[in-house]
Amino acid sequence: LHFNVDGRPLFKSSSEQLWPILCQIINKSCKPFIVGLYSGKLKPSDPHEYLSQFVDELQPLFDNGFLFNGKTFGLVVAGFICDAPARAYLKQIKGHNGYSSCEKC
Repeated sequence: LHFNVDGRPLFKSSSEQLWPILCQIINKSCKPFIVGLYSGKLKPSDPHEYLSQFVDELQPLFDNGFLFNGKTFGLVVAGFICDAPARAYLKQIKGHNGYSSCEKC
């Protein structure tokens, strides 16, 4: 699975934002689909709160797999694909253009 998190303005003339969590099954030719969505005037204030329901619902699937056509399949996260500002928000580090904003050191 690939996941994507990114904030988007809802309208050009409004401060309302959407923060979807998208998922794509990488071994199948399917389009990304929404697995979570936040809407508000600002980005979610706490990334832990923003992702908590998503993680809580995903955890049993990682622990037990899921049953499809009589066969149990496990899940593997190949990665989270985010632009630099969204990645900094999720990792709770300084912004991509901030002083000492290197993720490695």
